[in-house]
Amino acid sequence: MSRNGSGTYSLPAGNPVITNTTISSTWANTTLADIATALTGSLATDGQTTATGNLQMGNNKIVNLDDGTNAADAVNLAQLTAAISTAISGVSGRILQTVTSQFTTTSTTASSSFVSTGHTVSITPTSATSKILVLQSGTMAQPSDSTPSANSMLTIYRNSTNLAGSNGIMGNVNIGYTGSIYASIAVSLLDAPATTSATVYTVYYKNTASGQTIYNYGFGAQLANLTVLEISA
Repeated sequence: MSRNGSGTYSLPAGNPVITNTTISSTWANTTLADIATALTGSLATDGQTTATGNLQMGNNKIVNLDDGTNAADAVNLAQLTAAISTAISGVSGRILQTVTSQFTTTSTTASSSFVSTGHTVSITPTSATSKILVLQSGTMAQPSDSTPSANSMLTIYRNSTNLAGSNGIMGNVNIGYTGSIYASIAVSLLDAPATTSATVYTVYYKNTASGQTIYNYGFGAQLANLTVLEISA
């Protein structure tokens, strides 16, 4: 057979024939037998032949591939993507994405109503059924001019909605201490926004009596973190 390792077919010796030369049976039989062997080793376009070795694609794509139906069939990219999406959608409690916001600004308020600290993070859920786990850490303080027993309340807002109600998630209580009081804070909250639109979570705070509440307070450069995780339902 005159097909080389690259798949290029060459006619056997004695070809091409010369004009006015008598064609002998030896030439004809040898040439036709060689062509027949080469054709037998080729894949028919109608699919009637079966490959007997690995197909070398040379970094080329197989295009216009139909969906596989049997266990041993190849699948196309669209079919594979759909199968993965279906499999993932059936797994609850999986983390789909994480977004983190770091905050180094010191924010103060004397308001008895919740106001924004300015510490926000935005996430766009991939599914309306997803839950959003909100994790916040930092420091909060009351300086020495605060009224004894004043409460520094902290809460989390989703857009304009207070997710923890009027009392917030936690409070830092000054119980008559004459100096400043501050504490590390860490809160968590599981939300169900029921949307696939961009959703903003913000740390809010307030002071229940006179004086000030300070968010992200401490010695030296401070770093507060606000992290949101999308959890599959």
